[in-house]
Amino acid sequence: MSAFIVTEKHIAALVGYYARMRNFHDSCERLDEIGQLLWNENVQSVNFRYNETSEAPPFTYISAYSHSKLLPAISASKQAQCVAYQSCEHDGWEKSEAKEICDAIESHALHEFLRTCPEYNEAPWGLS
Repeated sequence: MSAFIVTEKHIAALVGYYARMRNFHDSCERLDEIGQLLWNENVQSVNFRYNETSEAPPFTYISAYSHSKLLPAISASKQAQCVAYQSCEHDGWEKSEAKEICDAIESHALHEFLRTCPEYNEAPWGLS
């Protein structure tokens, strides 16, 4: 398995989706913390995988977010999967807050995407 450090734009797009999902756009400090948390886990994973000692760059949501766009649900799911895959190399990943955030984004995004699918909307509610 290989791992790479995702971009600031990638982290910002996920943080933006998470903020929209949790309805806390007004708390930029918390968004900075979430972005830093995700990036730190990603860098920690790459460090573990390749026996390196890099540090994640500082993450500031406002400056990063101005260069990212709102992700559609299906893209948010895939981007969360990407961060999870790139961050799972070290032993602490499974119990990390970053994993919880990625899982929450993926679950929410897939649910939102399903709600837009005609097959989902046409499927019966209950079977007899």
